[in-house]
Amino acid sequence: MRVFLEIAVKKSRTVTQATRASIVANASVMILKKGLASVGMREVMAASHLTQGGFYRHFASKGELVAEAYQLALDHLFEMIERETKDKPAAKALSTVINIYLGQCEDEENTLLCPLAMLGSELTHCDPKIRSIAMDGHARLVVFIREQLIRLGRKNASVLASSITSTLVGAVTLSNIANQDDEARRILMSAKTSLKEQISGQD
Repeated sequence: MRVFLEIAVKKSRTVTQATRASIVANASVMILKKGLASVGMREVMAASHLTQGGFYRHFASKGELVAEAYQLALDHLFEMIERETKDKPAAKALSTVINIYLGQCEDEENTLLCPLAMLGSELTHCDPKIRSIAMDGHARLVVFIREQLIRLGRKNASVLASSITSTLVGAVTLSNIANQDDEARRILMSAKTSLKEQISGQD
């Protein structure tokens, strides 16, 4: 009897973990596409085929869910970056990151959406934990870019990496704000040209 109880408890925990993971994954996608303010818990739970009443069996608050969803989005971002740049020379790796990052606005399948750029100013109204996760994501991107610049022999790698990261995030944020598609494309193209000049060492 004890063995059966242990199996039942283990199965229940597995189901609970899977359900929680599903809620976080759905919330991550919805928040990136619609923004923090536009996504309600009823909508997230419905996407997970659950009732809103079951929310607090998995999370203490909406903030807890948002923090986990945001972290998941960042993890997906860096998994893609690592996958797409694996074994590539530094210059090619940087070019790949720039093209992927600046191209996310035109990605109809939303295979990559960076929460730093997609949520933008909404983050200023989030609690400190979520803002901390966002800044950790920013730091991870800076570190990745800095490592490639060091491989290229750039002496100002740290400063340049920070500048490149800010340009990437800022360009995508502004392109999302732009009212016209042409204006958005100009912002992204200008950023791409500037970044490639910085990486190559041109003035």
